[in-house]
Amino acid sequence: MKSKPNSTLSMFLKYLIPSMLAMALLAIYTFTDTFVVGKELGELALGAMGICTPILTLTYALGFLCGMGGGALYSIETGKKNTAQANKVFTASFFLLIAIGAIIVIFGNIFTAPLTNFLGADENNISYVMPYLRCIVSFAPFFMFDIFIMCYLKNDGHPNITMAATITGTSINIVLDCLFVFVFKWECSVRLLQPVLARSAVRRLILLMCL
Repeated sequence: MKSKPNSTLSMFLKYLIPSMLAMALLAIYTFTDTFVVGKELGELALGAMGICTPILTLTYALGFLCGMGGGALYSIETGKKNTAQANKVFTASFFLLIAIGAIIVIFGNIFTAPLTNFLGADENNISYVMPYLRCIVSFAPFFMFDIFIMCYLKNDGHPNITMAATITGTSINIVLDCLFVFVFKWECSVRLLQPVLARSAVRRLILLMCL
């Protein structure tokens, strides 16, 4: 059986272009966030963000662990037309995500002080690091879920939905970042409400587009 001309290239571009746009916007947001915090809140707040970055990166990595690992198995079962098994894979990976998120929230809040010292905080910036780190571990399940659901949407054949969600979330993040820091003069830890609000809007967008 002959394949359709350029079908592989078309499929490749269908996933490549949204992913490239999403990553470009995330890079813009990262630059904006660093600029805003460094300019308005100072070097100590910017340093606190850097100290807490490994924990934030870890939550993203765990979200990818459940999303990409489970998503690959989900795609295999879907390709076999085995819908029941595909649904079981999604359910299992989702509950694994919840369990990991709960562990991070519980133990992250219990051991915030030792974790802060382990990451390298000192007496100069610990007042910034402690509350910011506590907010990260408290909201970790939300960050992980967003990565998780994006991975599954791509594996389910909806890369454009993930691109639209990423564009929406990143745009809201940039606007709220400037608003919370320059207008409301909020501290570094309170600013973490900004990505939570943005991700809440993204989840609503995904639900609307999937209905």
